[in-house]
Amino acid sequence: MKLYRPNYELPKTVISVRDGWQWTCQSGAVSGLLAGVGAQLLSTFQDVTGHAGAKEFLLATCYASIFLNIAATICSFVLIDHLGEIGFEAASIRDPEADRKMGKLRTSQERLLMKFGASNQWKAILYHWLITFYLGILTLIIAVLTYVAMTASKPTKIVMSLIVGFTLSPTTYFIFVRPLFEQSERTPPSSAEDEKDERDSLATAPRVPDQYTSTPSVRYISVTMQPVVGPITPS
Repeated sequence: MKLYRPNYELPKTVISVRDGWQWTCQSGAVSGLLAGVGAQLLSTFQDVTGHAGAKEFLLATCYASIFLNIAATICSFVLIDHLGEIGFEAASIRDPEADRKMGKLRTSQERLLMKFGASNQWKAILYHWLITFYLGILTLIIAVLTYVAMTASKPTKIVMSLIVGFTLSPTTYFIFVRPLFEQSERTPPSSAEDEKDERDSLATAPRVPDQYTSTPSVRYISVTMQPVVGPITPS
């Protein structure tokens, strides 16, 4: 059994990153509502008359939307549970004095949370949730768009297609495109930059009190020896 520090507090930056992901995952629980919407649409789509292949595609996307949104809902709760354990796990592996002397640190949000107690699997769970969350929304929209293509007029099809593209563009950019650009802009640090970061980290670290770093003082004691009185006889 591990030993834990009951009074340990996470650094403010770690708390901010953790809370941000927790709010994101809590908002992602809306996938449960989308799964319910997909189930309601499924009963409507089964009565559609038209080309057999188009109807099969419509039902398949609707089923996929239900399953993906259910998976995203479950995964969001797993992520919230993992993030909630960070403070507890950090209390057993972190030293408050070492945290205060850390200074600057070159890392990412994921690695920072893993450094302070997040499990090694939480990043994989995060990507799984993002993929299922996005695909759940995408398949639901495709199902509705397919239904529009089978039943609506041509102008309505065109307008709905433009609306779908406008709806998905921000999500696609922020989830997939922007991380790729940010990754390409990052260059591996050179050894000179690493040395500079280390010097900056030491410079920004809090100063240790003198009482712990000063060399111990040497005190001299004055002793007076009384002369020996009397003849000294040779042996």
